[in-house]
Amino acid sequence: MHMSDQITVKLIDNATTIFVNGKEFKQCKYLLITLPKSKANGDFESIDEIADIYSNDNEKAKTIDIPPETEFWGHCSNLQAWVDHDYDTRLLKSDLSFPLLRELAKKDPKAMAKLKDEVCYRLESGYESVVLFLLEQGYLEVFDKDEFLQLFKQIKKNIQVKYTYLFIPQLYKHDIDLCLFLILGLAVRATAAARDAAYAARDAAYAAAARDAAYAARDAAYAADAYAADATWDVADAWNAARDVARTTSRKALRTMIKAIKITLSER
Repeated sequence: MHMSDQITVKLIDNATTIFVNGKEFKQCKYLLITLPKSKANGDFESIDEIADIYSNDNEKAKTIDIPPETEFWGHCSNLQAWVDHDYDTRLLKSDLSFPLLRELAKKDPKAMAKLKDEVCYRLESGYESVVLFLLEQGYLEVFDKDEFLQLFKQIKKNIQVKYTYLFIPQLYKHDIDLCLFLILGLAVRATAAARDAAYAARDAAYAAAARDAAYAARDAAYAADAYAADATWDVADAWNAARDVARTTSRKALRTMIKAIKITLSER
């Protein structure tokens, strides 16, 4: 089935196959065909966001036995919508829409212009998985020097620091001074991050030391309390013993006295 003059979709051996300019396009062709009704009203900007959020559902959907013809028409429908909306990369997953658009751009200047626009737009959006895909897969290489430097100025505030290093190869190619400045900035940030991590570790150590000291104080208090209790019991035992001795001694003395009195009386 023809999606456009350049794109054709065929069902070959029960598998959906995409052709671009008559050549088979070998790329991941899994498309999100269905979405649970309970989740269809979510506020999403792209298919990527839906796929990321409902990835578990999508994986389950892959295991469903969908007839090849049904899957084929699902692919056709999604691809036709993508073509009709001027290759809007938000309508397909990025790992299909961008490689497909880059393939089209090899022979179509309009597709190349659209590819650059889409890369700029999706990088500016800042959606992490898409940004990482574009940077890692070399989509910055489609820009010339002036285009790239302008793009970098536009989007650098939206790119997470941890991904900034992915700009270094193109910066080195187009502007070595800016590249060195970026590397220096990353080094400063890394140093600051290391310093903050060291401070955090120190604070954690202090907290652990304080906690251990608290535990030690508690244990000492318990020990002192136990010692005091033992001492109390020792005093009590000594008192009881002294009392018993006193009682015993008094009775013995009393008996002695009584005995002496009896003897004295008998002698008289």
